[in-house]
Amino acid sequence: MKIKNKKLYRIDFKHSKSTEDYEHDDYDEIYGKAVIDEGDDKTENYVNAGLIEAYFLNVDDINEPIHFLLDSISGDHERLAKYFDEENKINEKIRKLLKLSEEDVRMMSLNFLYVHKLKVIKKYRGLGIGKTLMQAMINDYKRDSSLAFLIAAPLQFSGREINDDPSAKESFKNRTETQSRNKLIKLYESYGFKKIPGGEGDMVAYIGDWFI
Repeated sequence: MKIKNKKLYRIDFKHSKSTEDYEHDDYDEIYGKAVIDEGDDKTENYVNAGLIEAYFLNVDDINEPIHFLLDSISGDHERLAKYFDEENKINEKIRKLLKLSEEDVRMMSLNFLYVHKLKVIKKYRGLGIGKTLMQAMINDYKRDSSLAFLIAAPLQFSGREINDDPSAKESFKNRTETQSRNKLIKLYESYGFKKIPGGEGDMVAYIGDWFI
């Protein structure tokens, strides 16, 4: 599928997978950068306007509870295990939220995406760059996965910063963490994600028909 955003010059993706023989390494790391050309007619000046970091989890190939695979990445990921049953399929709560039938769940791939971080430099917000990054990443992987999860966690309250982005140090003095999370939730809902009740910002999307 052709990704369109006239404000962007290109999107650069890097996909990494460990070649070490670890017990729990059935996942790919995905890094994407949105590049803008700030040059003029005579010169080129490529600038990174935003980034996305995600994981593709190859659950179809594991023979153990999914929380082992999630925990091997980080505690943030392991919290998603509560949305799966003993067969590593999504539980009834997620099935009903996404309005999927039991037959849908039986037939769909167990593999899924987890969006760890999505950030757009302050100067370039409002141009659809975040949505374009999400769209491009999901369209690359939706052939092998049916779901995407994320946690709507405002970066300014997490202590994490993004290289080359001075705006990552913004204090947001007039906005509480709850207000910032709710703002993020609304943003991701506009992308097609659904808030999981009781999940403190946990969100999920069915991507089998993403942007079709």
